[in-house]
Amino acid sequence: MANQIRPKGKLEKYIDSLVKTTPGCEVSTGTKSRYYKVNGKVLRVSDHVGTHSDAYVSIIEPAHKEANGQYILHAHNCGQISIVSYDKVKEIVRSFFYLSSIFGELSVKRADVNGNGEEHEEQKNINKLLKQLEELEKFKEQARAKGNTILGIPVNKFSKAHIDHIQAIINKMEREGKL
Repeated sequence: MANQIRPKGKLEKYIDSLVKTTPGCEVSTGTKSRYYKVNGKVLRVSDHVGTHSDAYVSIIEPAHKEANGQYILHAHNCGQISIVSYDKVKEIVRSFFYLSSIFGELSVKRADVNGNGEEHEEQKNINKLLKQLEELEKFKEQARAKGNTILGIPVNKFSKAHIDHIQAIINKMEREGKL
């Protein structure tokens, strides 16, 4: 019996609408995964984790009703995994389609100057985002080096009141059986 291709979920139907309006997109289908190549970057949508995927980002669709419509997002380049709602995953996909053309250029091209010697507004925003990303990466690296973190932020960046509040939230979640 031949392997049947997994039916498209509502997210993939949404992605198809973006593919129709984005020139040069390539779509390939496996039995359990679909790959959307946008500007040389691959977005993978599947029902399972792809440990050997060459995708830039994978989205794992919820397989069970208990998942409450939550999607798993896996950034292959750094190993980061997040759980996101359908609305959030749509925003991420839309951003992927919009930003995929600059992913490879972010570290190379930092300034674009128009004829007046001024940066274009869009380039200013990109440069601002790049600076924030660089600062975040430095901050994360410092946190990893220190080892004692809360959500990746070094504990010494929190006041006692912050830590007390976080502990109260954790205690409440434990009482409610959410942890």
